Formats: sequence, structure tokens, C-alpha cells
Amino acid sequence: FAAHLPVYPSCQSQFRTLKLTGAPMLFLVGELDDYTPAKYCTTYVERMAAEGYNARIKIYPGAYHAWIVDYGITHCSSCVTFGGCGLIYIEDDGHETALDGKASTKESWKPFIETMFQNCGKRGVTLRINQKARQDTIATTVKFFSKTLASQK
Repeated sequence: FAAHLPVYPSCQSQFRTLKLTGAPMLFLVGELDDYTPAKYCTTYVERMAAEGYNARIKIYPGAYHAWIVDYGITHCSSCVTFGGCGLIYIEDDGHETALDGKASTKESWKPFIETMFQNCGKRGVTLRINQKARQDTIATTVKFFSKTLASQK
């Protein structure tokens, strides 16, 4: 990959051992995102940068999840978030662990999800378009890829 631009990603799932491509990364996250909380991306980007990766973050003030599109709803009562569960680690063998090892995908995803939901999952997230953040996301995306890809020629 020449560049990475995750938009409202779930940075709650993080590689325990960082073995990334080394390509520049710009994370675009919403300050008020209660589906994929920005706090996880902030600490992940700090961790990446501390390990020498070219990682940056842009946080859109007042933006919730899905600020780019208009789903016609602003609250998804059936959507589940594990935002209050703490970090989820992607282990070197590819499975994920959380809750200090109480939840693992090593055998199956079903018990992982059940354990997470019982311990700290919750229903209900906000999905809301934000025109200012949407417009800036388009401009930021073009600028990021134009600059990054031009510098690799």
C-alpha cells in the first residue's frame, strides 16, 4: 500500500505487535462518535508514531459516526457498540482478545461477541451527517493522496 486513510475506523481493535506497511496513515475520526470512539484512535496513532510510523489523526469537532452519509436516521437503537469495553487486541496469530483475555476469537466469534456484550456491550449509537466535516473529508482525502502519492514518484 502507498497510503492508508481510515475514515471513522474502529481503532479499538489494535495490533498487539505493530508490523505495518510503513506507508503514511491519516485517520479521520469524529469527536462525538459513540460507535467507534475517537479516544482509541488517538492512543493508537500516538503508539504508532512513537514506534516510528508516519501516522496522524484528524478529529472532526461535533461529528458523530457516519458524518459523510445521510442514512435518514440519527439514532440506531439496534446497533451494538463495545466502545466501553477497552482495547481489543489482534494477536500475532490473527485472533482477537479482550477483557484481559476473558474474550477471545481463537475458537469462534460467537462466544467472543456474547462475552463482550454481556460484560460491556450496549445498544444504541448516533449516526448523523455533518456537512462541514463531510466537505472537509473530501478535501482532506484529495490533498492527502495527492501529496502522498506525488512524493513517492
